[in-house]
Amino acid sequence: MTKAAIRDMIKSHSLQTIIITIGRSLEKVILLISSVLLSRYLPQDEFGTYRQIFLIGGLLLVVLNFGIPHSINFFVPQLTKKKQKSFLFQTFLLQLVLGSIASITLVFGADIIASAFNNPSLARPLRIFSLYPFFLILSSSYSNIFISISKVKIAGILSPILGILKLSVIVFSILADYSLNNIILLIVIFSLIQFLIVISIVLKLFSGIKVKIMFTKILEQLKFAAPIGLSSIFGVLIIKLDQFMVSIYFTVEEYAKYSIGTLEIPFVNLLTASAMAVITPYLVKQFSNERYDLFVKMWRNSILKISYIVFPIATFFVFYATETIAILYTEQYIDGAQIFQIYLLRLFVKVTFFGHILLALGKPKQILYYTIITLIINVILNFVFINVFGFVGAAIATVLSVFIISFLQLLSISNILKIKLKSIWPWKYLALILFVSVLSVIITLFLKTTDLSLILMVIFGFVIFILTYALFTQVILRKLFPPNLHLYSIQQLIMRNPKI
Repeated sequence: MTKAAIRDMIKSHSLQTIIITIGRSLEKVILLISSVLLSRYLPQDEFGTYRQIFLIGGLLLVVLNFGIPHSINFFVPQLTKKKQKSFLFQTFLLQLVLGSIASITLVFGADIIASAFNNPSLARPLRIFSLYPFFLILSSSYSNIFISISKVKIAGILSPILGILKLSVIVFSILADYSLNNIILLIVIFSLIQFLIVISIVLKLFSGIKVKIMFTKILEQLKFAAPIGLSSIFGVLIIKLDQFMVSIYFTVEEYAKYSIGTLEIPFVNLLTASAMAVITPYLVKQFSNERYDLFVKMWRNSILKISYIVFPIATFFVFYATETIAILYTEQYIDGAQIFQIYLLRLFVKVTFFGHILLALGKPKQILYYTIITLIINVILNFVFINVFGFVGAAIATVLSVFIISFLQLLSISNILKIKLKSIWPWKYLALILFVSVLSVIITLFLKTTDLSLILMVIFGFVIFILTYALFTQVILRKLFPPNLHLYSIQQLIMRNPKI
């Protein structure tokens, strides 16, 4: 394959990733707006119940999806169009069974779950919610389906459309002054509509093609999906374990405040995912050619450029966490600001996906291995820290677990490449970026002594912060930063130029 062909392949892959991640990020922003509206409309105990419902539903979706969406990306592109429809049909049948298990679990386990969460009012809405995972499991693979059949634009457009549709349901519920149970019922109806939309598009794309069940492919699919599914289950348990622990040990009102603090910034995932999509094919090639020096160089460049953008954003919101939570969710959720600050610390290692690197190195089993170890550590830390620090301890335990798994995976990568940690991870430059970020945000703190409203304080603070950060990194301290962090190179990153 020529260099031009490789560049075209990377560009194409990058464009697809950007389309999907932008669509998903827009969907997350819209869902964030939904959450903000409901926090202002529902009483705190009902909002906490609402968040618990989706916490449970989210876990069920991950467990019972069991890596099947990823199997679609692997198998469908290898099949002819006739066999693609058959494969997708039998995948839907498989998900139909799994979705039924999810619904039955919620119907008959609602009382047990409500008792475990010390929230008797959780049982009834949970039963109403029971059909939501059924419909969503059947339709949640739409991105995987459309990507695998080269219909990326459909997936990119559909994500924000579905987000807007769900937001409309929430807004309608609020305007109609509906109860929590009625809101949940409307969301279930939304999941049915999403299912019908996805199914209708798939059927239209494969119209006129007969379906033939391929039993051997079902076994292959399950065998392929199993390790991915297990990794996903353990991974989501690591991330969500603290929320389950808080639900069990604390009141529903306290959980409502805690869950607000787990707020994520969608832009970060968009940037990191896009960068990893660009460099992963290149990394795979260099590793297969045993060019470990080029492998590390490309990866370090990616880490630095993502960190240049992510570190200051994380730093700013750490200092302005209280104002951000108050603006979005009002003063009654201000206790969630401390959780938000702790959770933001995760961003300092989310500037890369270590799992992608291990996959590029041909070590998928190590991802599962380290995930299990980290889950065990997370469980122990949650028990200890909750008893010592209260519900703040749950956030500390979870973030600390993320740092532990990141370090273990980095250590493994270092051993595989036989390159020292200091040569792989750009410690010095990351420390410099963090120092400048902190210095820049400190300069803005005088705004907190003024009479500005919270919104204006955050807006003006962010503008001053960005200008100060740019002044330090691009002018005053420019010589201390590597050339790939100068303005022109950052522009290339944003444009996703595969040459850098």
